[in-house]
Amino acid sequence: MKGAAPRATNALALPPEPCKSSARRGVTTAAHMQATHSIQERRRRRSRSRSPPRRSSRSASPRRDQRRDDLLQAIPVEELERLKRTCSQLSSAAAAAAAAQQPPPIDPKARRFYVAGYAPGTPHQRVGEFFNWAFGVALEERGAAYGGPQFVTDSKPSKDGKNYCFVDVGHVELKLIALMMDGIEMEGNSLKIRKVNNRLDSTPDGSSGPIFEHQLPQLNLKALKIIPSDVPDSDRKLFIGGFSHHLTTAHLKAILEPFGPIARFNLVKDANTLDNKGYAFFEYETDEAATSCITQLNGMSTVTGGTLKVKYLTRDQACTT
Repeated sequence: MKGAAPRATNALALPPEPCKSSARRGVTTAAHMQATHSIQERRRRRSRSRSPPRRSSRSASPRRDQRRDDLLQAIPVEELERLKRTCSQLSSAAAAAAAAQQPPPIDPKARRFYVAGYAPGTPHQRVGEFFNWAFGVALEERGAAYGGPQFVTDSKPSKDGKNYCFVDVGHVELKLIALMMDGIEMEGNSLKIRKVNNRLDSTPDGSSGPIFEHQLPQLNLKALKIIPSDVPDSDRKLFIGGFSHHLTTAHLKAILEPFGPIARFNLVKDANTLDNKGYAFFEYETDEAATSCITQLNGMSTVTGGTLKVKYLTRDQACTT
């Protein structure tokens, strides 16, 4: 409106009122931080009160050493020496007791046996494979307890190049079983199985005696058709000679078995060529079979022009002496 005076305004502008929600948020945050700090402080105090007080090892160690030195100085020298000797004796006795609980070591030869009589040129590894088979047949399902099917651990040829070898087995009992297989046939030849150094078991300290890891199980030796080759001197030991040098063990057994079962048989052969030397020793299971054999074979002519001679060995020697 013309001529109207302008509206009056305040000279000083008042600041805007603070937002109530912002002020309330600031107060809440500050209170929360203070409460959190109080909780953490209480937890630190509680943990310090539960943990044991730390001790300084630097300050305690010299005192312990001093007490120990004082105690040692208070003990007479003779008493200290006696205590040392007693401790040494106790240590030696404990070591001896521990050693006594352990089984004595077994000489490797206690698990080794001698084999001869196989065909010349046969590798000694082939002999080991043959005994793996023989042990498996004799032990059957019980062979697993003796390391089967690999019963043989090693085989060694003779150092002089002759036709024999040594076989190592994993258990002493296998050596005993091998000795019971004396006379077993391998590829048509009767094997001769013997102990090494004429001893069964021994220990490095010189003591001897059988050391068994297991008891001998029931064996199926009949399946191997073994006739032992060891014929000891007795009244039943028979001698046969005058046959061809090319006859084998199988040939002679075929001649002798019709008179009765053979208990033992040993065809004497050349160690290198395996040709027989023209004579053998054997034994029947019954005297009747031996008498019949002597009656029918003694003096018989052979196809090579020779004459068979069959007799009791020891009985005839006793009669002539």
